Amino acid sequence: MLNQEAARLDAAIASSSIIQDLASSDEDEDSRIPSDLTNDYHPGRGDDYCLYQEDEGTADQHQTSSDGAGLWVAADGTDLASHCQVFKINTAQLRNPVEQLSDLRHLALHDIYYFDPSDQNVSTSKDWPTDLHDQAVATFKISPPPKAAGSPAWCLEISLSDYKHWTESVAYAASHLIKAIESGNMVDVYSMQAIVALLPTFVGSLPDDSLEDSYVHNFIAPVFKPIFASEPSLRVEWANGHLQKKTVAKRNQVSGRNHKDYKPDFTASAKATNSWISIVVGEFKKPGYSPTMESDFLKIGKQMRSMINDLVRQNVCGPVVCGILVQGRQIRTFKMDLVALKTYRMIKIGQISMFEGKGDLSNLPAIVSRLMQVKAIAIETAHSAKSIAVERHTTLSNASLSPQAQWLSDENFILRKRKAPNCDQ
Repeated sequence: MLNQEAARLDAAIASSSIIQDLASSDEDEDSRIPSDLTNDYHPGRGDDYCLYQEDEGTADQHQTSSDGAGLWVAADGTDLASHCQVFKINTAQLRNPVEQLSDLRHLALHDIYYFDPSDQNVSTSKDWPTDLHDQAVATFKISPPPKAAGSPAWCLEISLSDYKHWTESVAYAASHLIKAIESGNMVDVYSMQAIVALLPTFVGSLPDDSLEDSYVHNFIAPVFKPIFASEPSLRVEWANGHLQKKTVAKRNQVSGRNHKDYKPDFTASAKATNSWISIVVGEFKKPGYSPTMESDFLKIGKQMRSMINDLVRQNVCGPVVCGILVQGRQIRTFKMDLVALKTYRMIKIGQISMFEGKGDLSNLPAIVSRLMQVKAIAIETAHSAKSIAVERHTTLSNASLSPQAQWLSDENFILRKRKAPNCDQ
């Protein structure tokens, strides 16, 4: 199956001399990338699985090798999208694929290219010249997170103080919440609002985190709710909400597109025409959890691509979506955009440690700041979606499809046990 995919890719981009040159100069990559051939994020996965490509359905008829070409270029003129496509071609040609492919390469098979601005070694650009990686990073347009004012000191004092009763700590936090509201610093406001909600369960004993639901309820929800639920343009859903709404699902069924109906742990959606479309997705796993098949890192990348596709098909131009991945004591935030034909950039925009109890609540303002960075991106995309809805309502007609509709990818590779039907041996 992967050899067929490699052949299809070669044919699709045969007219691109840039890619041909790159591929020929990098043809031995599979023999010199041992650091990438790991079972990262899923240590329980072994030889019992195969990689299966689901039916793509009806492909977009307007895609050609020249659509979107040259739109993502480095300062020196290098076509960065072509370099990403070479990474996918080499991935498709690797031998013993399932046991060797890392999450980075699984994402590439789905036309998703991951970049960590601060760590080239874990990025799609890991084999690029360092200067080229730096030029790619310069195109990411990552706005810095907002800064806190008084909340770091307040949270530190709370974390170091002993209270006879939880009401004392809440009273202290509430007094500083009032100060934060008066100052207008929203990082301080959301931080102290979360502290007030957390302290009744954090003072005296550590709340339960043995189950995913209890972990989300006791640790995550008190921080997320004030930040995202307070924004009028966003609708927040928790656990088992559907990433893809019924209207979109019905439209894709009619068009023949194979679109997985994801059920993430958290979504924030924006109104686009007659439906709500997710623009922020969250996956949360309690400490110690380790998946054996599809990792949450891979899962959230595929979900973000699905959100991009839904927005583009709603004529939202240049949408940017976000993902929040909480794995035990680590939080990572991402943004994704579509910059060329089948070239989805998944960019890490933040990483920070999750608090474990009252003793490290001093870290809370930094967490809030990173979530507000995600929220700012979401609001911008929500406003773009709303403007399209208003345009359709005022003109009473459907706008022409966004040019990016020609760039979309619906390919989906899934892991299956070898005894499953249609599983390549």
